[in-house]
Amino acid sequence: AVVSTQSGHYGRERIPATDLASVLTSPNIANQLKSGMFVTNVISKVAFTSSQLSLYLDKPPVGISPVLWEQAKQENPDPVKLIPVPLVGFKAISERLRLQKEQSEAHFARVELIGKEVEDIRAVQANTL
Repeated sequence: AVVSTQSGHYGRERIPATDLASVLTSPNIANQLKSGMFVTNVISKVAFTSSQLSLYLDKPPVGISPVLWEQAKQENPDPVKLIPVPLVGFKAISERLRLQKEQSEAHFARVELIGKEVEDIRAVQANTL
């Protein structure tokens, strides 16, 4: 996690997410977060260790065939950043589809906004020449 601080030369400092979560969940800070910002829970998001990753990848999840699990590992587009996660059942697949649709719509909206900004910049440049 990168945290802006009042001290330090550049005002930013890299600290482990677990340390930040530990501070934010201390009783005094947690009470302030709950009452002032309505924060109900703070957890740290950390990556797997190499042994945890090996343990997860070496044995297929319950209900997933070893052949299919091996195929998922082989077809992983970025094994450094991504891990295969099985989707079992219609509800899980439907939820994944909904999330992908939301992300796609957000990307489309952002591209539209960038396109408008480019048009505005071109118009300003055309008026100044």
